[in-house]
Amino acid sequence: LDKLLLERKNIVLKFIPGKDYSLFKNLLKKLNLLFEGDSGKEGKQGLGYQNLLFMAAELLLLSREENNPSRTLIIEEPEAHLHPQHQIKFLKFIKDLLGPTESKFFQVFISTHSPNLSSQIPLENIFICTKNQAFSLREGETALEKEDYEFLYKFLDVTKADLFFARGLIFVEGISEQLILPVISKEISRFLLEEHGVSIINVSGKSFVRFAKIFKDSKLNERIPIPISCIRDRDKDNDENIAKLKEHIESSAPDCHRVFVSEKYNLEKSFISANKGLILEAITLTYKECNRE
Repeated sequence: LDKLLLERKNIVLKFIPGKDYSLFKNLLKKLNLLFEGDSGKEGKQGLGYQNLLFMAAELLLLSREENNPSRTLIIEEPEAHLHPQHQIKFLKFIKDLLGPTESKFFQVFISTHSPNLSSQIPLENIFICTKNQAFSLREGETALEKEDYEFLYKFLDVTKADLFFARGLIFVEGISEQLILPVISKEISRFLLEEHGVSIINVSGKSFVRFAKIFKDSKLNERIPIPISCIRDRDKDNDENIAKLKEHIESSAPDCHRVFVSEKYNLEKSFISANKGLILEAITLTYKECNRE
């Protein structure tokens, strides 16, 4: 159990007084986890620590069933009541317990809604569950190639792992688009992205194709039924380069993967060009207000 904790503490296990200890299940229910503080006083912990205690007990039992060829551990949302750092430590503990692929002695299935956990799991070990279907992301099931997996393992961090849980995705180049698009959507379209499960993912560059390939099959057809839009700057790319980008991301029916390129050099210039009069009026009025006697 101490391997699951952020810091070493004096662990005290106690049984809560009760009548029926005849069944092991009832015995576990009576088990309580306490920690001794620096003052020597015992302190009761919350549900997160109690969950860790239960999972540690199950893992201990599984590790001792060496003659069982089909040992499987299924954990539902281990992030419940756990601090983000505890979530990461819990996952590391599971990885260390499993060991190298060739020496694994049981399988572990984890269902989660935690970007903290999903960002730490190799992409090929993830299944996306949506619309009563489960889609494996292992090599051969997606359009991703070996170098794509390596790239995404490095750069698909907790801020981007929201893509595993969204009902719709908008991939953008940087922080400007990530901040301004929800406002535009709300003020112009009266469409609140978060209310419809749409996430904006900042890819911090131009790696749109790598991220879109997560949701495609080996022939670049749409595989996972999640709508995707990619919004990128035109920059200095010519029409031929833009066409190649669309060829890799946009696909045939149901036509849910789309690419949108700014008319001007970048989105900011396009926005200013389309709203030049409004922006000038705002600046003029602000200047007058500041200089009013």
